[in-house]
Amino acid sequence: MVKRLFRDSLHKHDQNEIIFAWRGSKDRKESLEKAIKKAKHNFNARWNKNHDVPTDVVSGFPKDHVGLQVVDYYLWALQRLYEQRDGRFFNYLSKQFRLVIDMDDTRKHGYGEFYSDQNPLSLEKIMPSVD
Repeated sequence: MVKRLFRDSLHKHDQNEIIFAWRGSKDRKESLEKAIKKAKHNFNARWNKNHDVPTDVVSGFPKDHVGLQVVDYYLWALQRLYEQRDGRFFNYLSKQFRLVIDMDDTRKHGYGEFYSDQNPLSLEKIMPSVD
């Protein structure tokens, strides 16, 4: 998922600092760095380029990085929509989501479903979960 998230954006700046939330007992930094490296490689192969701007990957606690607190809240609202079928919090924030990619919903496209201003995400549109 990290490769997909960053596949077309790491070349846009002179350097990147990516901060991931620390989860559980491991910081996951090594695996995240590998995914970022693979995303860069895939971009270069796809576009026949040689972009490799410096990228610093950091794991941190949300309490130490305000941006992570905000992202955690947005992701929690999205997760609540999908897992609990509760759209109260997502609906409040929905206009601020630019793009949601549901990679698991392959009903129409093998690559998943894209939700944006042109195709807004709603509870009625999401794929029923399999319990």
